[in-house]
Amino acid sequence: MFIGAAPGSTAGGIKVTTFGVIIFAVLSQIKGSDETIIFKRRVPSIIVFKALAITGLSAALIMIITTIILAVEGKPFLNVLYEVVSAFATVGLSTGITPSLHASSKLLLILTMFLGRVGPVTFAIALSLRANKKDADIIYPEGKIVVG
Repeated sequence: MFIGAAPGSTAGGIKVTTFGVIIFAVLSQIKGSDETIIFKRRVPSIIVFKALAITGLSAALIMIITTIILAVEGKPFLNVLYEVVSAFATVGLSTGITPSLHASSKLLLILTMFLGRVGPVTFAIALSLRANKKDADIIYPEGKIVVG
C-alpha cells in the first residue's frame, strides 16, 4: 500500500515512479555509475534526491504515527502499522481496530490520511520551488564524506 499509486492519480502514498527512481539509483550505485539511467535516459540528481526525500519523510511519518498510536492504545503492532499505512496510502483498507481507538488516535489517522495524499506532492513542489531561488547560483566547496 505504501507504494503503488501512479503519477497523476488521486491515490496517496509514494508514487510508483518515485520508487522506481530509487531502485534504479541503487542499481546504478551497485554498478559503480555516478549517474542514474532509466531506459537509456539520464535522471538528474535533483530528481533522485527528491525521490529519496519523499520516501524518507513518508517512512518517517509512518514510523512516528505508528509509535504514538502504539504508546496510546496498546494494540498489536501489525494491526496498528496496517492502519497507519492504509491511512497514509488512502486505500480504505482496515483491520477493524479503528472504531475502538481513542479520539486522539483517530485524529492522528486523519492527519496521516491528509499528509499521505497532500504531503509528498506538496513536498516535491516545495523542493522544486526552493531550487529556483537566487541562492542556487552559489557553489560551495566540495566535502569528502565516507559512507558505507
